[in-house]
Amino acid sequence: MTSDARIITAKACRPSTIARLAELFLAKRTKSRRENYRRFATAAEAIRYAVETLRAPRALGAWMQVGDERFNSNEIQRLYEAVDYPLRKA
Repeated sequence: MTSDARIITAKACRPSTIARLAELFLAKRTKSRRENYRRFATAAEAIRYAVETLRAPRALGAWMQVGDERFNSNEIQRLYEAVDYPLRKA
């Protein structure tokens, strides 16, 4: 992990960021999922959906927008795996 990725991850895990409204975008659609955009009340919910429901966020080109910050699929996965991720994991 690069130092830049650590800075982004640490900044994103702040409660003020993780609790903000988040938008999740998919670059690719699948036959079973026709949507390419979803809005979530919190970034934590968007992260959980991307990792647990989509199961392959990287393959779908997923990225998340939280305020002015943008996170790619690798960063979404790191946020989910972080020790301070606030939601229960499946």
